[in-house]
Amino acid sequence: MQKEFSFTNKVIFIVSPQHWGNMRVSKHHYAIELALKGNKVYFLEPPDSKHAGISVKPASESEHLYIVRYKPLFRGKKYLPPFLYSLLISLQLKKLKDYLGVQPDVVWSFHPFLFENLKQFKAPLAIYFGADLFIENELPGEIRTADICFAVSPTILERIKEGNANVYFINHGLSAVFLNHAARRSEGLAANPTPAMRIGYAGNLLMEAPDHATMKKVIAAHPDKQFIFWGQYEKNGPFIGHDHPDVADFVDFLKRQANVILRGVVPTGQMAAEMQQIDMFWICWKTTASRMWDGSNSHKLLEYISTGRPVVAHHVAAYKGTTYLRMMPDSSNEQYPELFSETAKSIVSGRIKAVDENHVQFAAGNTYRHQLERIEALISAHVG
Repeated sequence: MQKEFSFTNKVIFIVSPQHWGNMRVSKHHYAIELALKGNKVYFLEPPDSKHAGISVKPASESEHLYIVRYKPLFRGKKYLPPFLYSLLISLQLKKLKDYLGVQPDVVWSFHPFLFENLKQFKAPLAIYFGADLFIENELPGEIRTADICFAVSPTILERIKEGNANVYFINHGLSAVFLNHAARRSEGLAANPTPAMRIGYAGNLLMEAPDHATMKKVIAAHPDKQFIFWGQYEKNGPFIGHDHPDVADFVDFLKRQANVILRGVVPTGQMAAEMQQIDMFWICWKTTASRMWDGSNSHKLLEYISTGRPVVAHHVAAYKGTTYLRMMPDSSNEQYPELFSETAKSIVSGRIKAVDENHVQFAAGNTYRHQLERIEALISAHVG
């Protein structure tokens, strides 16, 4: 009988495409949860050419979590032949491992096209976690060399399956700070709001993914409502900004609106607390403009759902057939403004629950701790 796998007492390397900062996404949350379970976790930030050498510092969230920053040994991957890149990245990894002085039991990569061959970590278990889509036609080597893969959306799962059949759906997770608020939500279910509703949106505003044209229409059509945005909107932040003129134009538009509040990047705990005061949430992405994003899932959705408040959304494939979102029936956002307006009116009139306890319970069942348990079970069943 195969021994059950458990994330306990292990050395784990998390390979992240994002730096450590106040704005947290799945990579950061999994690192924290793994450390809280007693594992020694090294969070490898993406290479930084401005950093001096290699540095390691403990994270405030756990004494078992370390943030690793390093300067790359080389630059210009696209100009290098594959055999040379493979040699150089293996030297980069050897230097990192020698500096850290540890051998990983698990390498868990969220970062495609970086180390490519996960086997070179020499870890007993190699995981690739598809939290984001990628635009390249070829598959990253991380997928082909992983023992098991996970995906947060049907689209990502199908793409990974092209290179690794051992892939499974795992929804985004809910962090502990949102769970704490969800546990208290049912104690005081709010009454229906007035038409002067507070509308919440969380996410990097420098992304090209949002449907800026449709969002502008919605904001302009509801001057009586207050639109609150959490997330990076200045380029000097932890997340990558896009130089597309449409992005800058949208941010400038938001700054000019009297009914818009830009909160910027705030600590997760503070954002979670502020989001409890929101009457309705929304997400509106372009779902056909790029392979990089198709709107098939977002880590923010569970945070919205955990409040119990109604959520208006573009078509989100991961939630098709559920009642947790009031979403468009297909990839077109043409009727999105109408869906938004009708939902807001229905909340005020009481035709839609101001807070839905079933939604709160669904989110509470998808914490990062719960997702780790599901991942452990899948590893036990499908990794020899």
